[in-house]
Amino acid sequence: MSEILIYKEFFEGLNKDNYFGRLGKCFKTINEYYFLDTGTGKIAKVQENVFRVLNELFETNCFESLLVLDMEAEAIADALEVIKANVEKENILSAPPVHSMVGDMTLNLESLLSNSIKSITLEVTQECNLRCKYCIYNPQNPEYRDFEKKYMSIETAKQAIDFLKSNTNKNMEEKLFIGYYGGEPLLNFPLIRQSIEYAKSVFTERALFFSITTNGILLNEEICDFVVENDISMTISLDGPEELHDTNRITKDGKGSYESVVKGIKTLINSFEKREKEPKFMINVVCGGPDYDVKYDLIQKYFTDQQWLSEGVQILCSGVNRGPRKMHYVLPQSKEEKCYHQQLDDVLASWSNQLKEEYGWDKTNFADHTLENDLIKIHRRLIVDEPHDFYHVNGCCTPGHQKAYITVAGDILPCERVGSYLPSLGHVIGGFDIPKVKKYYVDDYIKGSIESCKNCWAIHLCGLCYVNCYDEQGMVMPYKHMLCIDERAKVEASLVRYHNIYENSPEKLNELNDAIVI
Repeated sequence: MSEILIYKEFFEGLNKDNYFGRLGKCFKTINEYYFLDTGTGKIAKVQENVFRVLNELFETNCFESLLVLDMEAEAIADALEVIKANVEKENILSAPPVHSMVGDMTLNLESLLSNSIKSITLEVTQECNLRCKYCIYNPQNPEYRDFEKKYMSIETAKQAIDFLKSNTNKNMEEKLFIGYYGGEPLLNFPLIRQSIEYAKSVFTERALFFSITTNGILLNEEICDFVVENDISMTISLDGPEELHDTNRITKDGKGSYESVVKGIKTLINSFEKREKEPKFMINVVCGGPDYDVKYDLIQKYFTDQQWLSEGVQILCSGVNRGPRKMHYVLPQSKEEKCYHQQLDDVLASWSNQLKEEYGWDKTNFADHTLENDLIKIHRRLIVDEPHDFYHVNGCCTPGHQKAYITVAGDILPCERVGSYLPSLGHVIGGFDIPKVKKYYVDDYIKGSIESCKNCWAIHLCGLCYVNCYDEQGMVMPYKHMLCIDERAKVEASLVRYHNIYENSPEKLNELNDAIVI
């Protein structure tokens, strides 16, 4: 074992008395072995002996574990020599310890919120004409509000638009975004129409982009003509074939909504065609278990068979949001986390991967657009010759900068996904409460996160945000611990998926260069 032990001092010196598993991650595709370096962002194809040695160090944090690894001592020593040479040549396994985290919110918070917000989304009503069984607003999810017959007034909508005007920059070429959300926003269509007219009168020299997220039931000819005439981006909920859609998306009296939704979508398509425009909108599919594979097969067949849906229609797919879940801290790459990961499965990605393995990685399916965001994160990662000397605040946006969600009462939240129990960012009348934003969404979040993020190999690829990390008192780390386990599993799956494409259809990755993150 002496030929192995001569490397002990070198490798134990790499982690600087920290956790070795934070320095990188090993993953494999069907055919190849790979290593991701945390500090530089470099990914290398490696031999199996190198893969096994690195993986053992990452998962045990103990050099002596190599002495009982089921490999020939010579193969282990050869692997250690290869790794050592690349540490010295490529600066891998050298990520500095995590002592702080930075981002736009730590550097330019007040400036970003006072003069460069890009988007507002108006919660025009909390009422809805459906009672979807998995909706986060149902009583079984205590973290979110119940449906209420509250509607935004036109005065509040105008105040929100004035708020956007006061807090955005003066770059006339930059497009601004105004979204409409609910409940079911089309229940308050008169307000949508009035507020769009008002916004155009306020921003006379700026390009405005409008969007509506709807269940589609109220899409009549008047509304659809207005949508097309004003270039409003639509996201419409449709869960695939009638038998799947009507399982969950039901009316107040328990009836299925499929026929009404399809009728509304076809009315929208007709409005596009009347104006000789290519129909462009998004369909949002929500799919819950069990029997995911069976349901995804049905959804794929459904959208393949619907000749009335044009190629300009994009499909998004999401799982059911079960709300926050508490969890104790689990060390990344530890045996305990591995046990949890064996219970986790990104079912949509797994289903899509199986289909591509069977029919080719260049073949498309309805999941591609949803999974593209995770691939973009891998494709556009920062790659440097020497390790980053900074760490970003997870995948968090600057709250209120990219998007400000305005409730029916005029309170400002980070976005529509966070739930009404989070600390507000302020109010449309008084604007942002900068000290409050800094406390809850910057200082408290970073302070709570560092202790767990300092051991994480995915720290530069993390997409976690504030969603499901808070209760009414503020930041709750046991909520985030559960999300971290899920996120690392998701990032690893994305690395594998990306490199499967790289090995089989590398030209497909070029499409990610210009793809838009949604």
